[in-house]
Amino acid sequence: MRSLAIFFAGTLMLCGTLLAVDPPDGDFPILGGSLGQTIRIAITADGRAGCAAVVGFRNSLNAPPEPDRTLSLAAGNTGFVDLNLSRLAPRFGQRVELRPFVQVTSGQCDGSVEVFEVFTGHTTASLRLFTGLSDSPKPGTPGLVPPPDPDFPALGAVRGQLVRLGVARTQGPPEPDTPGLVDPPEPECQAVLGLQTATATRSGRRSGSPSRPASSTSWISTRRRCRVRRAASPFALC
Repeated sequence: MRSLAIFFAGTLMLCGTLLAVDPPDGDFPILGGSLGQTIRIAITADGRAGCAAVVGFRNSLNAPPEPDRTLSLAAGNTGFVDLNLSRLAPRFGQRVELRPFVQVTSGQCDGSVEVFEVFTGHTTASLRLFTGLSDSPKPGTPGLVPPPDPDFPALGAVRGQLVRLGVARTQGPPEPDTPGLVDPPEPECQAVLGLQTATATRSGRRSGSPSRPASSTSWISTRRRCRVRRAASPFALC
């Protein structure tokens, strides 16, 4: 049995960045922002097939501040829907609260949302909305499922920031019929880490091999050469 825990610290080296866990089925969290910020929803199509989704935002009255957009994505590609919060909070001291809205119409999609500064591109809040959401889940099963290996949501970064991917080695309990050993052989654990662009192009691949149970290794990608804000999805091949 393969036992591999993969985590990534979307390590945007800035103060105040917030990372959160998945919300309950169908409940997307409320995010707030103010003048000079943009809120972005990123939708990534499943790597084996494309997907389509209606994407937008809802205010406190459950009304869209802008018309919803329809994204139609090829396998592995990522699309974005941005909303400039300066339009809704035009003065300093004002703040607006919005809730992401996503309706998958075909295929399977992954979704994430983030708030970033317009002038610097630095992320101030980032969280995953769902992974593997389908338009027609089987009866009795939720639309949200644990992230399948190796699908992860998209995140953005700009010049001077770092993105860190980590892989940790774990070891499960022995099989019931396996005789106890003082020093049982340790199963091999290997992974290839890297980033995938919005057009499904993979770059910066590096192999990682944690040597002992509970040990870990990491890979860092620097965005020092980027002049514009870019988004990428981490990937891991085990």
